[in-house]
Amino acid sequence: MHQLFENSPMGIVLLDADFNVNSINKGFERIFGFTIGEIKGKSLTDFIISAELMEEAQSLNDSALKGEMNYFESYRYNKAGERVPVIIYALPVMDHGKHIGIYGVYIDIRQRLEAEEELQTRNSELDNFVYKVSHDLRAPLASILGLINLTKLEGEKTDKEYYIDLMEGQVLKLDHFIHDILSHSKNLKMSVASDQIDFKEIINKCFVDLSYLTGASKVEHKISIEDGEFFSDKWRISEIFRNLISNAIKYRNQDASENTIEVSVSIKVEGCDISVTDNGIGIPVDKLPHVMEMFYRGTEYSDGSGIGLYIVQKAVDKINGTLNIESTPGQGTTINIWLPSLRNLVEHK
Repeated sequence: MHQLFENSPMGIVLLDADFNVNSINKGFERIFGFTIGEIKGKSLTDFIISAELMEEAQSLNDSALKGEMNYFESYRYNKAGERVPVIIYALPVMDHGKHIGIYGVYIDIRQRLEAEEELQTRNSELDNFVYKVSHDLRAPLASILGLINLTKLEGEKTDKEYYIDLMEGQVLKLDHFIHDILSHSKNLKMSVASDQIDFKEIINKCFVDLSYLTGASKVEHKISIEDGEFFSDKWRISEIFRNLISNAIKYRNQDASENTIEVSVSIKVEGCDISVTDNGIGIPVDKLPHVMEMFYRGTEYSDGSGIGLYIVQKAVDKINGTLNIESTPGQGTTINIWLPSLRNLVEHK
């Protein structure tokens, strides 16, 4: 019985008849951080139960005193003062019909709640995704059909060329959107790889591939890469740069005398720092917390899918990196990314 008490994954505390701590198991210590030496002979109200929880705790104790088993889904506080969501059972301890104590059993439900929250977020994103895909796929197609009908009606070659140019723009927009959707899906499903990264090759290819974007030819790019070996996921690194550079081109400041994109990579043993800076239109302060959300468009100038920075964030998360954005409206934006080296994935293959 002692082994069952001590080794249970649940947190268990034995209270005496005066509701003071008699003993705790390893699970209780793991969940709340207190040792038996710190709380033995004392009331839990001095440690894990705050004032707003007193009535609830008393109700559990009263039920146990009546010989009833009761439970709540609630929260308690750990040694660091953090709220810990738990399911709490209060079980009476009897000896020849006399109440001699209470077993308090705590089940840590942090992982369950995090999973529920993640599921809720995914479901919300899925609803938004379905709506957005249906809208963003149909709108360019409707535009193309309209332009085709106009082309059929027009006899002048110059007019036809004009409409064909418009159609090409709509097709490219649609193709770009589909690429983003497929990229997001691939990032969710594909396992992380470890490749030797040639940053210069990847970045230059991104600029070439995105040269079709309106205004791309007017943007000067400056690239600074420190020498050194770095291992990470090549596909995800490419998607990160593609979306960052694409955004910098799309949201360039058309009133500026020159448009620039500066890309720098600093390679260290443990990882690398990446910085992408532009002198574009910038992001308003109130929009900044939302720019990583799926399909969020922070400006009326937006002509993109609204998924680019979301893909960047998810790709960075997938390879255990961090990302932050600094932006000043009218002056530009800097996105800083730190990525850990994945060399160990190669060495352990």
